[in-house]
Amino acid sequence: VDQPRKVYNPSSLALEGLLIEEQRTNVLLHNRDLSQSAWVKNDGPVITYDQTGLDGQASAAATVADNSTGLIAGVEQSVTIVADSATHVGMFIVGKNASPSAYPGISMQLSGGTKVEQQYTVNPANGAIVGRPSFNTGTATLIDETPDFWLFQITATNNNTNSVLKWRFFPAVNEAFSGTWDTVATGSNVIDYPQVELNTSFATSPIETGASQVTRSADDARVPIGGEFNAGEFSFVYEGTMPLSSNSGRIYEYGPSTSNRILIYRNGSNVTLLVVSGGSNVVVSSVAGPAGGDPIKVAVRIQENNVALSVNGGAPIIDTLVTIPETTVRTVGHTASGFSYGNIAAKNITEYARALSDAELQELSTL
Repeated sequence: VDQPRKVYNPSSLALEGLLIEEQRTNVLLHNRDLSQSAWVKNDGPVITYDQTGLDGQASAAATVADNSTGLIAGVEQSVTIVADSATHVGMFIVGKNASPSAYPGISMQLSGGTKVEQQYTVNPANGAIVGRPSFNTGTATLIDETPDFWLFQITATNNNTNSVLKWRFFPAVNEAFSGTWDTVATGSNVIDYPQVELNTSFATSPIETGASQVTRSADDARVPIGGEFNAGEFSFVYEGTMPLSSNSGRIYEYGPSTSNRILIYRNGSNVTLLVVSGGSNVVVSSVAGPAGGDPIKVAVRIQENNVALSVNGGAPIIDTLVTIPETTVRTVGHTASGFSYGNIAAKNITEYARALSDAELQELSTL
């Protein structure tokens, strides 16, 4: 609590940045104890906590085994949802296995009305996924990996009729990687940190739960602007990840007034620089950015009637009709009032007390 959350490269262990995420709730209970009654065990799965977890904790990840031919064993947990048109996301953290004897299945189901069913086979050797025919009406993606785990998410959109969501894991759905599931397959696979986040299309970092749902508070990253700041002429470079939030997901902002601020944010697939002075908006430009969560470097020049934006080594976009506003606080990954979270990992932000040249901006924004 009240400590910076840092992200490290899973292979090199190099620091990737400060993790800045919005408030989120994991609605699954006992997500690291599948023996609890909150988890329904279908057709006799064997659960053993004998693997090191995603967080490095010994015996925190579960080996789930299907030892029965003729049945597809698995574990599931149900959550009550509103029968509306919202999108929900489930996270599945599956252990890597270079030589699997069986391939696991992951599933999210919305039921109670006109059912929405998603089922995918996972290849624990290489992180590949394939949909089960007639059961892949949503989206499943590999979102990350560590030396020992694959992190997948499934999104499902309700159709205004379903009132129950089920998160489901099956350790052995076939013995040859394909979308076809059979009851003959036996074997085991490893799972950790089951997670469901409602009313969103992307998963955030794992949230451990017990007997109750757990809400992780929003991260707060802000720094006051002091007398050392050259407000009339400066430049800055952001290095980190592209926001996961595609709708005004903040990267970096000088504020806090909505009438006087300078900000860069994700706008759909673009990165936008916006200067607001005296309530008047001047959009310097929007430049195509990478996919959400991918690395990005943004270099910005702030100077009266000479503002510029360069993204990932691209030629700077320049605006010559800009009045520079007065600002008092810097915020990273969200607005000063605590909204529009980008859900980013901010690796480095460098300020320069002068207006960088176009060539310098392009060089400094090159990955």
